[in-house]
Amino acid sequence: METRFRSVYLAVLLIGAVALMSPLSAMAAGTLAGTTITNNATVTYSVNGQAQPTPPAATAAFMVDDKVIFTVTAMDSSAITAQPGGKFAQPFKVTNNGNNTHDFALVATQITGTLSPAPTYVVADNANGTDTNLKTSGSGTVYIDEMAPDASMTVYVVITAPNQAPNGAVVNYSLAAIAYQGGTPGSLGALSTNTAGVKNSNLNTMYTVLADAAGNGAGDKNGDGQYIQNGQFGFVFASAVVSVTKTSAIYSDPINNTTNPRAIPQAMVIYTLTVTNSGSASTSALTITDALPGTIQLVNYSDGVAPSPCTAGQVEIKQGSGAFACTGAPNVSMSAWSASTGQTLTISNLNLDTAGVTNPIIIRYMAQIQ
Repeated sequence: METRFRSVYLAVLLIGAVALMSPLSAMAAGTLAGTTITNNATVTYSVNGQAQPTPPAATAAFMVDDKVIFTVTAMDSSAITAQPGGKFAQPFKVTNNGNNTHDFALVATQITGTLSPAPTYVVADNANGTDTNLKTSGSGTVYIDEMAPDASMTVYVVITAPNQAPNGAVVNYSLAAIAYQGGTPGSLGALSTNTAGVKNSNLNTMYTVLADAAGNGAGDKNGDGQYIQNGQFGFVFASAVVSVTKTSAIYSDPINNTTNPRAIPQAMVIYTLTVTNSGSASTSALTITDALPGTIQLVNYSDGVAPSPCTAGQVEIKQGSGAFACTGAPNVSMSAWSASTGQTLTISNLNLDTAGVTNPIIIRYMAQIQ
């Protein structure tokens, strides 16, 4: 009977202990740092079948240490398209996997790309480059303030692209999170470092233990208090790649008319300009300027079959897969011809897309040899 009673008693004690421990173990981070774990051992016994006074309980206690472990995850699942002059954001997620509240300083570094000038960049908690929750220390360090165990935050490396960038250029960034001690909201704590000394000599003191793994960024190591993660794809710049070609063909001359014409004075010449965009971004405000020498004078256009289908001051333009059409002012202007300065043809307010609707642009006009 006595043995059975003790077994039931011990079972009740064990169930109680499990119930007390369950709330502490519910978090992925484990038991919170600074928690004092106390164990009491008691003894009951009998002599000659008679219960004896219970001796004082034996107690052992220690404080749970601060396990500093955290990660940075690159969230760019594909290349981020960037265009000249705009702002674009590369996402990362910082997670506190430890058992204590910490501050985390955030440092971005460009790891690929040789644009000149290089994009400027900031770390922010909004993709537009502004901050709602991140703090900045007096020395300019951007940091996550008081991140609780198991908490995470998405932050961004936000670039401002240069006004000119080659099509297809790639830039990528890494993000480093560096652990600092928490405890004072609105202020960056002390840098987290391993506590020196023997724990068993100071069981009631909370030690700091750097347990972070190494990210894939250059120079990162296990247990160094920082986690450096490279972006997966980074930014790919989409820009226009514009080229222009110009050809000439003799249409007629005063002697041979249109039969095997020669390039003699008073002969008519058809010029063809072809402007192409082979890039991955459309253009805007495209202007074509064609400066002719004093030995050539613009006349009414000829389509190469019959002269002058367009009126004076017009040229024929074809965009993409469309048909040729005569176009004049205000998009077309022609300076007065001079034997000394020649003549300039200007065609403005054109756009080249990337889908073939307005790309390429073909311009044809006629001029006469003087």
